[in-house]
Amino acid sequence: MIALLVTDASYCQITRTGAWAVWAESNRGRVFGGNALAGSSGGSNSAEMHAAVRGLDAAIKHGVVASGDHVVFQTDSNYVACRLRPDYQSRRSRHRSRRGLPQPSQQAYGLESPRLMFLSLVVKHQLTLEIVCSRQGYILWHVDRFARACMVEERARRQCSFIEEELTIIDF
Repeated sequence: MIALLVTDASYCQITRTGAWAVWAESNRGRVFGGNALAGSSGGSNSAEMHAAVRGLDAAIKHGVVASGDHVVFQTDSNYVACRLRPDYQSRRSRHRSRRGLPQPSQQAYGLESPRLMFLSLVVKHQLTLEIVCSRQGYILWHVDRFARACMVEERARRQCSFIEEELTIIDF
């Protein structure tokens, strides 16, 4: 079965707040949602990669994507589209292969890497993946707006907590 997966993230550099959103659809149903990213995001690229992982995980948990499906994954991030391709090699890996050094196993990195988490979900559920990098589309527009709304809400929450912390520190 063919499933559509659209993810996006929004990031605020001032508060280091990130949020993600997903739209997944197949004949089994549809899921639309998202939330703020816990902690401080490492930047917009990191937020986009986490959005891809959380979006795929949400689609699998809600039964929209099942084992053996062909997933058409749309993102507006060139960074994510490039790194999730199966033939992607990091600069470090290319450098090691030019010098004839052995490549470290993926177990050495663990599953902390969002890229490895995403690829492990793809392998675990035997999904075939088609990656589309595009900034157009009605669904992407909705996903982008929802991610931005989650980020704005989290940014406001964090800024209010910063103000409350400052007020409790000041002693008259």
